[in-house]
Amino acid sequence: MAVSRISVRKDHLSCPLCQEVLRTPAAIPCGHSFCMLCIQVFWDNEEKGNRFCSCPECQYSFHLRPNLIKNIALAEMVEGMEKSKCRNNVGAGGKRRPVEASQEAGPSPSHALGGARPMKIPRTTGAPEALKSRICPIHDRLLEVYCCDDEQCICPLCALVEHRAHNNVLANEGRKMKQEQLQDIKKESKLRINMREQEQKDLRKNVKRVKEGVRAAEEHCEGVLSGLIDSLQRHYSTVRELILAQETAAVAQVESSLCSLEKDMAALKRRDAELEQLEQTDDDIDFLQRWPSLSNLPEPPDLSSVSADALLPFEALRSAVSEFGNRLEAFSEEEISTVSQTVAGNGGSQFPDHRVRPEQLPVTSAAQTLEPTTRTEFLQYACELTLDLNTAHKDLSFSEEGRMVKWDAKKQKEPVQPHPERFTYRRQVLCREGLKAEHCYWEVEVVGQKAEIALAYWGIDRKSLSKTSAFGASDQSWSLDRSKGYSVCHNSDGIRLSATPSQCRIGVYLKFKEGTIAFYEVSDRMKFLYRTKKFTFTEPLYPGFWLGEESCITLCNLRDERF
Repeated sequence: MAVSRISVRKDHLSCPLCQEVLRTPAAIPCGHSFCMLCIQVFWDNEEKGNRFCSCPECQYSFHLRPNLIKNIALAEMVEGMEKSKCRNNVGAGGKRRPVEASQEAGPSPSHALGGARPMKIPRTTGAPEALKSRICPIHDRLLEVYCCDDEQCICPLCALVEHRAHNNVLANEGRKMKQEQLQDIKKESKLRINMREQEQKDLRKNVKRVKEGVRAAEEHCEGVLSGLIDSLQRHYSTVRELILAQETAAVAQVESSLCSLEKDMAALKRRDAELEQLEQTDDDIDFLQRWPSLSNLPEPPDLSSVSADALLPFEALRSAVSEFGNRLEAFSEEEISTVSQTVAGNGGSQFPDHRVRPEQLPVTSAAQTLEPTTRTEFLQYACELTLDLNTAHKDLSFSEEGRMVKWDAKKQKEPVQPHPERFTYRRQVLCREGLKAEHCYWEVEVVGQKAEIALAYWGIDRKSLSKTSAFGASDQSWSLDRSKGYSVCHNSDGIRLSATPSQCRIGVYLKFKEGTIAFYEVSDRMKFLYRTKKFTFTEPLYPGFWLGEESCITLCNLRDERF
């Protein structure tokens, strides 16, 4: 018996969600059928806001998400309809009608990967956003394949064309591969989080330690400096008592001398009255008898102490206190500079980076971190200098060994051989040696009322009458002026020092890399005079000297004193 053919239209086999022919059709308990992927995506989005999932057609709700099974009958119907469509595309004479390029391409790419046929999903405005993100922008096919080489999701057509030579797997297999990497990344991330948490704890402990250390340092320094202030206050009280005692003694001495003087004046006045009476007497015998007692004047009182300057003790006291103040100020500046350098040198050692190994930390010796304070310590940096006669002004004369220079008025009339490096208008001279070592120290003996000890670049002006040719008057030189007092100058910026010259030997200490110059008076001890602010020296510095009238400067030989 012949079986009647049932007519099935395309819309009967269309997915209500994507509006395309069913691909892997699945029926849910309410009876409606959908593409298996479409209904899964729909329920995934629906479950983000609700506890239950429902049918997109009848809105029937399911307390539990139904298990999806492929509807074999519908799948066979869809396959039969597509075969019928292919036969209808063949026209008269055996010629095929035009079909889509994907149908001419041969077997389904997903079949080649072991999966179902790829779905072509039109880009309709009504399609869910989740489906749009799963569609290949080139072939309008679902993304079902993962390219391991490019690490991106592709459609089966991409796998057969653009990614043909790549390592391509199905999406679920790619997920399994990345899932293993995900676990490793999670472990590494957890380990790094734990490390960062521990570092955070350590840093917080360090902050607490820093604050505690700051408070302790403040209290300690405050105690020490307050003690110094109290000590100075006690010394001030002692000096005041000395002044008051000296005042009492001086006043008492003057008052005693004044009393003696008043008594002598009273006696002299009485004797003067008796002499007046004696002169007026008419009795010769009485005159002669009284004459012996009135003829000799009494010895005047000893007032030699009164003639001495009563202010001399106070002048001596003022001078002594001024000297003490200058020495204390110089010592304080030097010691505070040492403290600052010590703190700066050790600032990073209290809380070192835990990632730096001890053998990687820089090693510095005490000689590198501490400033020299005694002459023996300075002498370890002593350098030998000689005067460059080619730079000397015509009024300067030199010793045979070239270590002494002096102003010589007799040379003014003598002709001097011209030289391009000679100072033309200023009585100045430079040394031959340019200094650029980290530590350089030298000493000079100064005789006379006025002289300058300087350091200059070789290119300093030597020919003009302008101030730029003078030591300390431009940015090319630094100078210490020694006359009745001390002053320092650089680039015409001068500073007068409180100290007055008490020694004829001057020490100069250059720290080239640090960019500082320090001046000292040298005797049994080093008396600090001044240290320049930090400069950036761009080239070697040459010691130089300016001499006033009748002045003489000698470079000291420190070679034998270093050992």
